[in-house]
Amino acid sequence: MRQHFFNHHLLQQLLIQSFLLNTAVIGVMAQQVQTPVIQVTGVRLNPTANGINLILETTGDLSSPVSTSSYENTITAEISNSQLSLPQCQIFHQNNLSPEITALTINQTVNNKIQVVVTGKSAVPTL
Repeated sequence: MRQHFFNHHLLQQLLIQSFLLNTAVIGVMAQQVQTPVIQVTGVRLNPTANGINLILETTGDLSSPVSTSSYENTITAEISNSQLSLPQCQIFHQNNLSPEITALTINQTVNNKIQVVVTGKSAVPTL
């Protein structure tokens, strides 16, 4: 008799946990749907004494998470919740921006992310 009660109690706990998990997943999915995707409509490069300032022109507030990684003399930044919507091209690319920066490329990746890749001449550039 006690074992039957334990199984019933365990089943009840599993059903409650399953309900809570499904509710949490639906809540996360709703949050993802509500996150606006910001359109990047322009790119400006302003020279400075230390290199360049990269300015992304957007249709809204670009306060999305940015993740960075580096390898050899290249640094890559990925900007979440954004789409590259340049009027003249789908990829932005410039060479020889400064004595230390040999290339800058901005392109669209998957899942509404923009990737900014900056290549330095002999070391990782500072973003």
